Amino acid sequence: MARRKKSGAEGILIVFAIIIGAIAQAVEAVGQFLRTHGDAIIGLLILVAGLWIAVKLILWLFRTTSRALKPKEAPAAGESPVVTATVQPLFSPPTPSATPANSPVSPGHVSPAPAKAIFPSFAAPLPSRWVPPGNSVTVHGFEIHDGMVYVGAGGTSPDASQIDPALPIRIVKGQGYETRQTHYWPAYGDITPEARGAYLTWLAAGKKAPTADIGYVFLYFYGLERRVLLEPQSAESLAESPLIEAEIRRLLGIYGDNGSFRGYASSLLEFLEARALVEAPRPESPPAFERSWQIPFELRVGLAKFVADGQPIPGPWAYAWWQAHPEARLRTPAERCPDDFRRLFIDRYHQVHGAGLVIKPNKTRLTALHRPASPSFNGRVFEAKFDVPDVTVISGPVKKLASIADGCYEALDRYSRYLGRNPGKVGTLDAMLELPVTLWPAPLKANLERICNMVPAAGLSPPIAFDKLRKIFPEWQSVSKGSYAAFASGLGEFGIGIEPDPRFGGATPCEEDQVVLFPDAPSVLATAPSAGYQTAALSLQLAVAVSLADGSIGNQERETLMRQLEDWLHLETGERNRLQAHLRWLSVQPASLGGLKKRLEAVPGPAREALGDFLVRVAHADGSIAPAEVKLLEKLFKLLELDAGS
Repeated sequence: MARRKKSGAEGILIVFAIIIGAIAQAVEAVGQFLRTHGDAIIGLLILVAGLWIAVKLILWLFRTTSRALKPKEAPAAGESPVVTATVQPLFSPPTPSATPANSPVSPGHVSPAPAKAIFPSFAAPLPSRWVPPGNSVTVHGFEIHDGMVYVGAGGTSPDASQIDPALPIRIVKGQGYETRQTHYWPAYGDITPEARGAYLTWLAAGKKAPTADIGYVFLYFYGLERRVLLEPQSAESLAESPLIEAEIRRLLGIYGDNGSFRGYASSLLEFLEARALVEAPRPESPPAFERSWQIPFELRVGLAKFVADGQPIPGPWAYAWWQAHPEARLRTPAERCPDDFRRLFIDRYHQVHGAGLVIKPNKTRLTALHRPASPSFNGRVFEAKFDVPDVTVISGPVKKLASIADGCYEALDRYSRYLGRNPGKVGTLDAMLELPVTLWPAPLKANLERICNMVPAAGLSPPIAFDKLRKIFPEWQSVSKGSYAAFASGLGEFGIGIEPDPRFGGATPCEEDQVVLFPDAPSVLATAPSAGYQTAALSLQLAVAVSLADGSIGNQERETLMRQLEDWLHLETGERNRLQAHLRWLSVQPASLGGLKKRLEAVPGPAREALGDFLVRVAHADGSIAPAEVKLLEKLFKLLELDAGS
């Protein structure tokens, strides 16, 4: 070996000497031409050509000599010597049943690829052997049970997964398969002897150690990819396909927490099952899945069948479509309370679209894709097209689903925030009151219906004690402003209004306080009062306070107030109905005038004069103004910055 190295070095020196001599002669020739006024251009061209040839020759000799001088990797101390690989069958692989010529799928297994699938191949045949499922192979003393690996000597284009028994291994204490010894795209021929030893140890241990370096799992997975993608038409590979698919699922059960492996393995399973999914009957429910960068193929197949059959897409399928869409951004309510969000989404989807969206078939065909993990495929993509529409590429339906989701986010925002502040109160009455009524449990809805039955179809109900309403809900022990507002919102969804209502500036009642119920237009969301309503409500509160200054509201004063309500034509019907209930409530539960100055500051100048005139008319409605009413009017006029003498 030493003599070969010396001989090679002398050869290089001789070649260098010849080249340098040739260059020197060329330079001398150019100089001679220049001295004799010869053609300098010819000399220059000769020099450039000589230099270019010399560089090319040096590079070629360097590469050739380096290969010749490079010693083969020899086993070091502690390494296992080269051994032969033996294959022992544990059981015979199943023989595929006879299949009619026109049948696309053989009985007992799923076809790994549709007829139109494009299968790339390697550059050259590899001198390796596939160890079938149910067989064992021994390499360097490690017995690998149940096969499913490629074993053989390396070739010009070795596969990354191929186990070459000629390559040495080393077993080092403390560097087992749990230790990271592989790079992102490992290949058996490129990893270190220590890594090869750890890989064979993992294979011999049953390919199931959950703490193993994920690089070893990928090495093994590369071989499964090669078998099902490059040899799909052989009888043996077709018979093995169900076993390999089961093996991939087993690996996912152990190593599925790794996002990269889960993505590649799930993609390969989808590709192998694509034809069977397309040809199978449409399932009743959408498949379970984890969100990723693409919509699961099984879900796309189900949606395609609804579209192809001209059938409406049911709510659960529409929700799954939205949830799986890469552009969907699940906000906090959907993350914090997913079950409630799903129920509300489906409910509102059917409210808007009836039985469901009916989508016209589009031209884009459904396509199954798989990008292999193995670097041996050089980035090639496997593709299979099917003659059914891929509705998931259409943007119109997704925008409609996004609109429904936005409404659900808003409806659940209050409930989500409550759970964020009180995570231990899930399922309590206070928490459920924050939910939209459609999500209330049946007993809670039944209690709400009892309250609705207390309200006449037209007109106002007589004032009732709030404690009577609260006792309908035994779990409602503590009434807060938030829970009472949620209670009022729930009544609103059932078409019942209540006064006072915190959403419209009302206070939270105590147990002994009176409340007024009245029929109202059903509302899903709390409606903020308009500026006109706020001014009218303030006017009623002041007018009632003036009327009660002498101890009671007279009939003439009451009629004056009612006529004023009818004259407020700028208000919507719902606001006028609420003001009537508000007036009824004020007559039995006068509002406090605390904080009146701040509220009056928001009233514009012309409206203040009109308000002052209205208060005087109410006080004088019975033909006289009592001293107590005069005293209160003077106080109010001062707050309104009006001249009391006028």
